[in-house]
Amino acid sequence: MSHDPSSTRTALRICPLCEATCGLTLTIEGTRVTGARGDRDDVFSQGFICPKGASIGGLDEDPDRLRTPLVRKGGVLTETSWNDAFDAIARALPAVAEEHGAQAVGVVLGNPNVHTMAGALYPSALLAALRTRSLFTASTLDQMPKHVSSGLLFGDPNAIRRSGRIELLPAPIAADLPRLRGALAARTDPEALVLIGRRHLRSNNSWMHNVAALTGGSNVCTLQMHPQDAARLQLADGAAATVTADGGELTAPVEITDCVRTGVVSLPHGWGHSRPGTRMSVAAAQPGVNVNQLLDGTRLDPLSGTAVLNGIPVTVAPAH
Repeated sequence: MSHDPSSTRTALRICPLCEATCGLTLTIEGTRVTGARGDRDDVFSQGFICPKGASIGGLDEDPDRLRTPLVRKGGVLTETSWNDAFDAIARALPAVAEEHGAQAVGVVLGNPNVHTMAGALYPSALLAALRTRSLFTASTLDQMPKHVSSGLLFGDPNAIRRSGRIELLPAPIAADLPRLRGALAARTDPEALVLIGRRHLRSNNSWMHNVAALTGGSNVCTLQMHPQDAARLQLADGAAATVTADGGELTAPVEITDCVRTGVVSLPHGWGHSRPGTRMSVAAAQPGVNVNQLLDGTRLDPLSGTAVLNGIPVTVAPAH
């Protein structure tokens, strides 16, 4: 098919994929994004972008991208129209609130919410209409300990810097010190392992594994382990290892590296694309495993109530 040059245009946009909000210069042919590069005139990013921003055309053309709402019918998510989806919500929400109270209705705001004007304008109106204080965000999971400590130290949960008087040892933190000392003293096994997560440059644990241009290379789901721990456990590089924790177990290939210290193993965030109901045909070719399968939700930070996702105790052994 011949291409009409007159249908090609350039558009300046802001990358919506993370809070860095880098400037993009897009080449658009008709309705397709055929090229993406950094906007050198952007006052913040000055032309620099990461692999995710450069692949935004592939993300836009994701073959499994949701293009209609989904409604659960008989336990199965089914495509439907926007009118039917809103009707389903209108039927279900009042019944939940009437039976369990307004606080039983929760609102979850994800990272992309901060990348649009709508994300700043509509949540307050929605919360007021629902009459609920059950608001959760990405910060609820990955930043709440920082906000709690900032509130205790500086008197403002949103302050991460000096703001007047500083309480160097707030009472709630002081009261938690005996528990912390006891937890550290209980770690007496020199061969015990803890599991931490990690992020990949080309996916940033944002489930972009369905973009073909971002798969492969270093973007793999491996269990990183220090050479000394691997030798002790008789695990070779590339060998399958079973990781067991409070919530269950999973199996992943070992990657021996001195990038992690002894006593620490690491699995990347995301992955697990083979789970039932996952619509990611590209990612399914390399599904990996999901670290959340190792968690049972019982480990909580006592001061913030946040689920503990890093530094959890695990056992590792050769897979059979």
